[in-house]
Amino acid sequence: MKIYVVTEGHYSDYHIEQVFTDKKRARAYANLYPERHLETYVADRVSVKYEKQEKHGLYVAYDFKNNKIDSYSFGELEGIPDSVDSSWAHPIFRFEVEASERLYYDIAEHHGYKSPLLLKIAQDRFASYCYENFKNADEILREKEAEKERWMLAHTPLWMASSSSVSAANTINADINRILKHMITLISEKLPDYVDASPFDIQVLTIKTQKMSDKFI
Repeated sequence: MKIYVVTEGHYSDYHIEQVFTDKKRARAYANLYPERHLETYVADRVSVKYEKQEKHGLYVAYDFKNNKIDSYSFGELEGIPDSVDSSWAHPIFRFEVEASERLYYDIAEHHGYKSPLLLKIAQDRFASYCYENFKNADEILREKEAEKERWMLAHTPLWMASSSSVSAANTINADINRILKHMITLISEKLPDYVDASPFDIQVLTIKTQKMSDKFI
């Protein structure tokens, strides 16, 4: 079956005016204005099964914090394991799924991101991921956000570190040695020139905790 599409404009201004199944009516409508063009297409020429042979996999990024599909792309299945990526603004669950004919139709009908079937698949896959890792969604979210915080802290100069990053550093034992290294560099190399003194003139006072029972000895 052929359909006749009357269009107008070019590039970003390109748009469809009307769609016809009768060529004479389409031609008459297009001739009303010289800026209009008549294009002919064959409907249902490419089947979903043919598309499935070329693209039988779907790579999905699921925003489990806000319960929505962040992105998706078609391609060959590569056997990539399910994982949670913390490099974005918020953690994203990534997985592969074989695209069935039903899934293709549902994505096409709901413009992809709003596909109820794709969202349900993402929810089920993430639930399985949580079960296999013996964690719930909140635990994974906290773990990945802390992982991102550590990454940001490691790639942020000490003088640019925000109060939130410093607060996070105080709670992460793995970062203590790195913080001490920066402090030593600051005291021995930066601070003397700033206060016009030698490194031997600078004293560092530390707070020493004391048990209540020790005060009465």
